[in-house]
Amino acid sequence: MRTPGSRALAYLLTTALVAGSFPVPVRAAAEYYGQVIFGGVAVPGAQVTATQGDTQLTTSTDAQGVFRIPNIADGAWTFRVEMRGFSTLTREVTIGSDTQPMMWELSLLPFEEITRGLPPPAPRPARAPDTASQSSSTRSQPNAPRPTTPQTGFQRAGVAPSQTPRQAAAAPPADEPPADSAAAADGFLINGSVNNGAASPFAQPSAFGNNRRRPGALYNGMVGGLFSNSVWDASPYSLTGIPTPRPDYYNVHLLGTFGGPIKIPRLQNRMNVFVGFQRVADDNAITQPALMPTALERSGNFSQSRDASGRPIRVTDPRTGLPFPGNTIPNDRISPQATALLGYYPQPTRGSDGLYNYEVPILSVMRQESLQSRITQNINQRNQVFGTASYQRTATDANNVFGFEDENASSAVDAQMN
Repeated sequence: MRTPGSRALAYLLTTALVAGSFPVPVRAAAEYYGQVIFGGVAVPGAQVTATQGDTQLTTSTDAQGVFRIPNIADGAWTFRVEMRGFSTLTREVTIGSDTQPMMWELSLLPFEEITRGLPPPAPRPARAPDTASQSSSTRSQPNAPRPTTPQTGFQRAGVAPSQTPRQAAAAPPADEPPADSAAAADGFLINGSVNNGAASPFAQPSAFGNNRRRPGALYNGMVGGLFSNSVWDASPYSLTGIPTPRPDYYNVHLLGTFGGPIKIPRLQNRMNVFVGFQRVADDNAITQPALMPTALERSGNFSQSRDASGRPIRVTDPRTGLPFPGNTIPNDRISPQATALLGYYPQPTRGSDGLYNYEVPILSVMRQESLQSRITQNINQRNQVFGTASYQRTATDANNVFGFEDENASSAVDAQMN
């Protein structure tokens, strides 16, 4: 009789033989990606150029500062990262099957170099002081120029208050400006507040909805879970026609992640840390039918036994080669070892029809916990430390129709440093 384990072993051997008969394919051109940051913050819009001989590939970073170069061939490439206001960053990267993603830390240029070549700011028009005496003088001389004062960063908005019909009738002539027009303008403007520097290379994302910059914006995390219970399951299908009790079990999937920069004393750059945890609890419940010895068969009486086709079962004496009288094995011919083993066989739950006379629910349990961590530390523009560490533990608990329980537990730790 072939068991599921023997079929699985045969399948693995066949797969290994078939796989070994074909050549190993050569790795095709893959995708390389990295992240451009400044002070632990992602830099979007940076231009990244990869050069190898006469081949040049160009891309730019997204909102998270990540750039991707698809279909890049293996070999040595020269990467160049450019961003206005920052020093150009150049590195030699060897692309291969084990190439890890890298963090690219930019350095800010001095203010003199950023503003070099820019035209001087244009002088702003001056404005007359808001005094009652100068307002009276201006009324007597409509065409006379008003005294000027230097303009500051705060300006009154040129908005006049709304007027009622009575106020409009009592208003001064159109050629005379109202004395309280400047005082009535309650609003004021701040220089540079119209576009908030959105056209500059130091533009920040809009503070709309939940996209707001706050002290914890450099960090990200996530917590999730998935739960299920056997309460919502239907009763198991019975092959023998006997109602089978529904086993109790539950499934739980929990996961959480956290990442962000961490400042370590005596290190100039922040260390980027990522930690992820996952716990899985899976229960698998099945209904297993079987054929167990009946009460007569346990005493050696096979006169009522039938096979799967309904024909009587004949028990032959190995000494004479003839059937036992009455198709019954004498008690003195049954070994005590066989009698002891009969105690491990459960009693049938229904009459035998030659196929099944016993059915029981079997529950298999799997518990798994895993922890992953990753650190990235930029020493300078040309040196970086990258490391990963992971831990995983798996415990299984399997049962069979005899009530035997097989427990197995394993754990593994893996760490790498580049």
